[in-house]
Amino acid sequence: MLGANNSLASRLKEKCPNVFLMKCICHSFHLCASYACEKLPNDVQQLARDVYNLFSNSPKISTNNFTSLQMCCLTKSSIHHKRDGFP
Repeated sequence: MLGANNSLASRLKEKCPNVFLMKCICHSFHLCASYACEKLPNDVQQLARDVYNLFSNSPKISTNNFTSLQMCCLTKSSIHHKRDGFP
């Protein structure tokens, strides 16, 4: 909708050159996350699904265990990955 050619935004700009158009941050984040998920190996995606399903479907796992997992995931890693073209 906000593309440069033949989009709603470009058509509005033609009719009202002073119009201000802003992208929705939620939709932009969704596009970014979708793109990132496409680049992940399938094994990593499946692992994330399995861990989520383990915690969401098991009544035996307590809140403390889930909190421990969350804290583990928030721990900063010393490994930094650089993608081509990005610092």
